[in-house]
Amino acid sequence: AVSADVAAFTKDWRRLPRKHPKISLKGKFRLSDGTFDRKAYRAAYSREWFRRNKDYRRRYWRRFYPRYRARMEAKFELVRQAKRVPCKDCGQWFLECCMDFDHGPKWGQKHPRMMRKGRAQSLSMMSFAARCSIAALKQEISRCEVVCANCHRIRTAHERAKRLRHAI
Repeated sequence: AVSADVAAFTKDWRRLPRKHPKISLKGKFRLSDGTFDRKAYRAAYSREWFRRNKDYRRRYWRRFYPRYRARMEAKFELVRQAKRVPCKDCGQWFLECCMDFDHGPKWGQKHPRMMRKGRAQSLSMMSFAARCSIAALKQEISRCEVVCANCHRIRTAHERAKRLRHAI
């Protein structure tokens, strides 16, 4: 199911007129052995597209950037609010930049919501991701404990030591 906001965004984006015909550069990137140089073609195609569509991109950003910016600011504020609590371990208050979200051993690296292309995705990355919804961010925050950076490093060191002991 697509949200109404995303549907409106897509519908408006498709309505913007395009003035230029398709870009055709394929004949220029055949190598002497008959193969095709995709990397060089892709770079040239991108340069040509950006050169031809300057006004289109300007209109697009003037129209959609305020909405995008407001959504990103809401996500950042949500993360800042979640970090305005004392450390779960030592009980001291720190600035938001010194606080970390700890998923703990319960969620770990194998939790499917945290995985993206084989890597764990942190809450910081989720707050920067344009496709991550505020609801998904809230759900991920609810699974975490907020601890200061020092306590987070200590926790992580203890968890790694436990895993190494169990692996032997």
